[in-house]
Amino acid sequence: MKNGNNLLESAEPGPEKDELEAKLADTEKRWNDLKQSTANHLARVNTALPEAEKYSESASNLGPWLTETEEKLESLEPIVASPDALDKLSKAVELLRDDINQHKPERDAVSVTSEAVIDLTEADGDIVRSEAKDEVERYDKLDAALASREKELAEVRDLLEEYQGLVKPVDKLLETVDAALQSQSPSSADVGKNKEDLDNIKVQYVNFYCT
Repeated sequence: MKNGNNLLESAEPGPEKDELEAKLADTEKRWNDLKQSTANHLARVNTALPEAEKYSESASNLGPWLTETEEKLESLEPIVASPDALDKLSKAVELLRDDINQHKPERDAVSVTSEAVIDLTEADGDIVRSEAKDEVERYDKLDAALASREKELAEVRDLLEEYQGLVKPVDKLLETVDAALQSQSPSSADVGKNKEDLDNIKVQYVNFYCT
């Protein structure tokens, strides 16, 4: 540009000088446009790079964890009406719930940083969007599936407690009647004695339900 300006200053006025001046002006404009475009691109790269690094770190951590946790959920024991089995299953479910909750920030980071990367970059936007959408949906599906299992577990536990509350009085009655029978004298031809023993058992039965 400097040489062109020097040449322009030394040129004689006329059509050739006017043409040279127009070419120099056009070249200078194109050069300034290129400089501005390069500066804008560099600014976008500098802004996008930290977001891309955040997204890459979050996505690379979340993916393997999702696969492992999905397998853990699939391997949970079925819900059965056994207090010991329910206690064991409850502990496993609680551990999974804690783990899922601890990874919620990574899930959110993938969602947020992926949008930032897509907005700031000019390539691979569809790939990033698809990858982030898959991981976020897998997390949400995992969270919902465990919530469903927690609900079923609570319902079965409540039903089992209700059942045990109904069965315990019956068991107690059976034990009382059995003990009464064991304490009675052997059956004999004495009708009066047998009637007395039967009346005693009936009294115990009535007393049990009246207490």
